[in-house]
Amino acid sequence: MTTPAVTPTPTEPVNVARTPYRAPHPTTPRPVTTSIPILRADASGIAAVRAYEDAPSTSTIAVPVIDIAAYTRSVLDLTMRLAEVIFASGAGAEDATAAMHALTRAYGLRGTDANITHTIITLTHEDQSTHEAISRSRDVKYRTLNYAKLTATSELIADLIEEPTDVAEARKRLATIVSSKPQVPPLYRRFGWSLVGAGAAALIGGGPIVILAAFVAAFVIDLLTTALDNRRVPLFYQTVVGGAIGPLFAAFVPLVDPTATPSLVVVATIIMLLAGSPPSAPCTTPCPGSISPAPRG
Repeated sequence: MTTPAVTPTPTEPVNVARTPYRAPHPTTPRPVTTSIPILRADASGIAAVRAYEDAPSTSTIAVPVIDIAAYTRSVLDLTMRLAEVIFASGAGAEDATAAMHALTRAYGLRGTDANITHTIITLTHEDQSTHEAISRSRDVKYRTLNYAKLTATSELIADLIEEPTDVAEARKRLATIVSSKPQVPPLYRRFGWSLVGAGAAALIGGGPIVILAAFVAAFVIDLLTTALDNRRVPLFYQTVVGGAIGPLFAAFVPLVDPTATPSLVVVATIIMLLAGSPPSAPCTTPCPGSISPAPRG
């Protein structure tokens, strides 16, 4: 008796759901809604950005509808404009850098990096969750000493650090400061710098002829440097022209008074130039000829 052959029934293929491979990420980015950008840096916007920056990367906090990137760009642009004004008006690079850090922190941005050279200001902010960086840079084309503009802008920066306002409103206040006319007439300012030169000559032991020569030389120096500054001539060439005026007037001092010391006129004009020159940016590396301070015990 033969048994019938059993034909094997084909088995149905089993559909195994496969998930696409994803590279592991150390953190989970926060969900941020960017459909409606809000650029107004009011109290709610600043609070939202601060909550976004301070929350851990794995948090799922509810962030209001705000474009974080657009908000960051607007704050960085305002900070750069303020830093450029105070740096070009005579503030030191360290003061301008500290002001940029304080402004970005006041507007809720954390992890900003500021860098200032002799002609370029750079400000960068990196998002701690997405590691995306937004960078801004501005070129300082010229620098001149303007205490009125420097004081007004510093007061504006202090107000914004204490109570941040809308970015557009802050820009209007800054534009008013930049476009305002000098409070002191140029003739009075030039007369004041002349007194600085004459006073320096008197302090180093100059006689009446030396003091008078230093007064006239300082007047001419300020006249020429102001004309060069109006033509946007770099500060270096202004200093070169100003430094050449002192020896020219010193050469005429022995003709009037053979007993006078003409070198005192040169020293007085150099003091006047140093008093009127804005501080330069610090060296990122040890400056040539600099001496490292001794460690304190």
